[in-house]
Amino acid sequence: SATDGNHGKALAAAARDIGCQCVIVLHANVSREREDAIAHYGARIVRIEGDYDASVEHAATLAADNQWHVVSDTSYEGYET
Repeated sequence: SATDGNHGKALAAAARDIGCQCVIVLHANVSREREDAIAHYGARIVRIEGDYDASVEHAATLAADNQWHVVSDTSYEGYET
């Protein structure tokens, strides 16, 4: 998933609790404190250059390339499939 913070933190905590792996894509403007809070729950963090929209696109690409599921907090072209 891509996040600015709270969605990623909640998703990472839920994934940890049910024993799933979680990858969170953070854009360049997300603070180190938010990154640390998400990583605290065991999520793998992927940092990218760019803004939130770029992180959403990157998360979708990672999911498609790895046959993962996106748990999104926003809509984007093709997100329903």
